[in-house]
Amino acid sequence: ALTPPVPPPASPILPPTREASEPPALEQSPLVARPFPFPPTTQLVTGSGFVIDGGRRVITNRHVIEGTTEIYVRNSLGDLSRARIDKKSSTDDLAVLVLDKAFPSKRAVTMEQFAPARAGANIAVLGFPMIDILGSVTPSITNGIVVKETGMQDAPEMFQLSAKMNKGNSGGAVVDSRGRVVGIAMGKLDTVKIMQGDGFLPEDINFAIHVTRLKT
Repeated sequence: ALTPPVPPPASPILPPTREASEPPALEQSPLVARPFPFPPTTQLVTGSGFVIDGGRRVITNRHVIEGTTEIYVRNSLGDLSRARIDKKSSTDDLAVLVLDKAFPSKRAVTMEQFAPARAGANIAVLGFPMIDILGSVTPSITNGIVVKETGMQDAPEMFQLSAKMNKGNSGGAVVDSRGRVVGIAMGKLDTVKIMQGDGFLPEDINFAIHVTRLKT
C-alpha cells in the first residue's frame, strides 16, 4: 500500500544543500507469502526444491513427499501452487512434482545450468530449513565445499559436502560459484546415533545427489 504524501507546511523550510542532492530513501514493502491452505492443526512435512521445465515442475527428494496426501509448493516470491507427483525414482532419493499453476519461467533452472560437482569446489546449499523457527518466506544459504565426489560407502550417485544442512533442506539446490546446479541436498549423518553408538560426534558430514542423476 502506498502512503499518501504529507501536505507541505505553510512556510516551507529548505533543507541544507548537501541533503538536497541526496536521493530520497525508498521504503521497501516486505514480501508477503500466501499461506498454505491447511487447518492450523495439520501436521506438515516440509522440504525444499527448485523449479525446472519453464516453471512447470519442481525437483525435490522422494522422502519429502512420500506418504503425503496433499502437496503445495511456495516459491521465494510467495507464489503458491498445488502440486502432484509426476515421477519418483526407484534408485535415488529424487522426485519430480508438476505444478497446477506454473511459476515464472524466467526463474526456472534449465538443463544448461546443470554442472558436475568437483572435489574442492566452492558450493552453497539453498533451502528452507526449520521453517517453524527461521520462517518460510526467504531461503537460507549455507556455504561450503565439495569434500569428495562420492557419498556413503563411496556411492557414486552422491557426493559429500561441508555446507551445513538442517531439517527442511532436503531437496534444495546445491549450486557452485557460477550459480550452476551441481546437486540436490539430501541429508546428513545422524550424529546423535553415532555418538550414542561409537562415542564420538562427527562434524559437517552432509550429502547431496549429483544433478546428473536427473538425466538417468
